[in-house]
Amino acid sequence: QKIRKEVLSKLPVVKGAAFNSHAEEHHARCHPDTRTELLCQIRDWTNNPQAEGIFWLCGMAGTGKSTISRTVASQLSAEGVLGASFLFKKGDGDRGKAAKFFTTIASQLVHQLPFLATHV
Repeated sequence: QKIRKEVLSKLPVVKGAAFNSHAEEHHARCHPDTRTELLCQIRDWTNNPQAEGIFWLCGMAGTGKSTISRTVASQLSAEGVLGASFLFKKGDGDRGKAAKFFTTIASQLVHQLPFLATHV
């Protein structure tokens, strides 16, 4: 517990970057029966241990990437299998840059899995 608190206090993190942060709580999730094919593709990827380590979700601004990401993160969190999340937001301070991405993810992982503290 002491090691965990010490590790977490030293990591620079981006507040509001997690899908379930206060900054994100009122943003949309996918409506039921929409984006079903893509959401199914992503779910298949999350359930396949042989799949690539990264699912690259790309598209023009305003096409729903963040909404899809929040939807998937919310579902995985509800199932207890989400380790961490980081939703980038252009022009929103540190959320618009990758500088603290890894330390933010590491902090969330230590919160979820305290045994990782000794490895961070």
